[in-house]
Amino acid sequence: MDLTVKEHGFDACFYEGKRHRDKVIIYIGCCGMTGGELIAGGRFLLGAGYSVLFLQTGGGQGITEESCPVSLDDAGHAIAWIRRYFAGRTVKIGMTGFYLGAQYALLCAAKFPDIGCVAVCSAYDYVMEAIDKKSVRFRTSFFQHQGKPVPFSPWFILEEGMVRLTLKSLKDKRYGLGRFSRYLYDRNLPVPKSRILVENMRADVLFLSAENDDILPAETAAQRMCDTLKKAGYPYRVRVKIYENGSHVLGRPLDFDSRRGKQMKKKLPAVMKNPKAAKEAADDSMIQIIRFFQTW
Repeated sequence: MDLTVKEHGFDACFYEGKRHRDKVIIYIGCCGMTGGELIAGGRFLLGAGYSVLFLQTGGGQGITEESCPVSLDDAGHAIAWIRRYFAGRTVKIGMTGFYLGAQYALLCAAKFPDIGCVAVCSAYDYVMEAIDKKSVRFRTSFFQHQGKPVPFSPWFILEEGMVRLTLKSLKDKRYGLGRFSRYLYDRNLPVPKSRILVENMRADVLFLSAENDDILPAETAAQRMCDTLKKAGYPYRVRVKIYENGSHVLGRPLDFDSRRGKQMKKKLPAVMKNPKAAKEAADDSMIQIIRFFQTW
């Protein structure tokens, strides 16, 4: 079932499952993915028998200046539609995503109490300034809610210039071109106001990340979020799994799309170094997500 902005206030594709009839999973994937990429990435949830709403954020055109900030209100409209569609039935709503989609899921769970379970992969705990794949700054947040940008951390480090930063990354044996994004994250300190307030969630939460993510410090972010929840006396279930030899690609098949799959294999050092372990981690992450939703 196709759902459109014109008729429903958001773009999505909905499949009703036959096995877990009391649960609906909103699948974000990564912000800016096309409808086809979303379905390819989240097909494992359909195979497990869940009703899945594939929510297309950012217009499905990737991260561009026109698509940012990505609106959290799309999720609010999707939640309202789910409630209407299943009127008269008690249905629980979960959400899952990776990278920017993971941030989107955490922000939504902190704002919308209807979301009762969240599984996030390769997440960062601070909202950053929106940039494109060439690190061009948009001077605004990646996300907005009710027309207002979500507080964000500017990419101050980019003021040094791409040539200089690239040379610095190449000289540092811990990084190189394949880990240039990680280099930027590690050296651009976030501002406190941009932290995602995970303690405001009313949901079970599963954090999945690689031990040394090539794109961003997801492993330290997961631990920080767990520590924050523990300090706050968070009453809901919290689980974390760190993959020693995993890659940034978690929560969907490593080669979920031939084009993106080839790009990942060419660009991510973790995949090039140990493709078997990276694939095993990606496969296991999908199993972990399914089990987490099953036990919710």
